[in-house]
Amino acid sequence: MREIKQGPSMFFVGDSYESAQAWIDFTVEGHVLTITHTIVKNGLQGQGIGQRLVEHVIAYSRENEFKIVAQCPFAQAYFEKHPELRSLLEGKTR
Repeated sequence: MREIKQGPSMFFVGDSYESAQAWIDFTVEGHVLTITHTIVKNGLQGQGIGQRLVEHVIAYSRENEFKIVAQCPFAQAYFEKHPELRSLLEGKTR
């Protein structure tokens, strides 16, 4: 299982965030964390890494008492599949 690391406004898989093979970007404004992109490069697709990245953001949001805006389509789909987590969402997903 590949290690997920934290970078500036992101979680990633790779040696450094500059050379990440998979990542999830977010912004934080006040107590709202907005997931902007989830990217998993071809060599890592189908291994559940995108899901694990979203789960890391969820854990980070809980620790910091952030609400989440799932702007990224992958994150939107994750929350649609997990209605028990919708209480973490701020307003509507796009």
